[in-house]
Amino acid sequence: MSDTQKAPDPYPPKVMEELRTLLLRVQALMSAERLWARLTPQDRRRLGGDFAEAYSQGKTVGMWMRLRGVSQPRAIIETAREVGLTDEATRNWLMREIGELDSTSEETIAAAVESGALVLVEQGRHAYWNGEKISVNWYKQSALWEFLWVLCERAKSGTGLDRMDFAEKGNSDYPSKTKHRLCGLGAFPHDLGILINSEGQGIQKLDLPPSRIRLFKVETVEILREVTG
Repeated sequence: MSDTQKAPDPYPPKVMEELRTLLLRVQALMSAERLWARLTPQDRRRLGGDFAEAYSQGKTVGMWMRLRGVSQPRAIIETAREVGLTDEATRNWLMREIGELDSTSEETIAAAVESGALVLVEQGRHAYWNGEKISVNWYKQSALWEFLWVLCERAKSGTGLDRMDFAEKGNSDYPSKTKHRLCGLGAFPHDLGILINSEGQGIQKLDLPPSRIRLFKVETVEILREVTG
């Protein structure tokens, strides 16, 4: 009898079978091309701007993992849904089975706030830091809300933002000027502001671990989903 044994599958057989099937399908060149076509210009640029080179580094699932900072099983499921290889019911079943089904209840958001993380809730535009609400009228400060949201999205992927993240902004110093406007708001926490730093020419980055940033995004009128990457 061999001293080494194969590690048991982490999920039930039906789940493993579905994941393996989806993996084969999403890793195909055609699926990767479809995903690439549906990415934003900013996401394509974050992957280097060259499809062939991006595809060579982990294929479709690898691209999604680099962009969203998620696990491989989650990347398989999300890319399959993104390119139309599975339906919403199957996606939800698999996400539940791997322990990553998005939960968007008030209790989930409350727990995120209580943890002290930086929490942004798109529905109603609410922001929290260190357990306290940031008392800014974000509807009156739409440009600053957009800046903060994108800043957090990039930080969850370990990157910063630049003017290219704002298609309508041609000025190269837009990120730095907007950061100063944001940090200049009386209600914006000083200890959060000092975590937004310049990183290279025209780049601003939020120096927070991804786990301390929680984003809850409206996907439809009825659905609020946490952004993981």
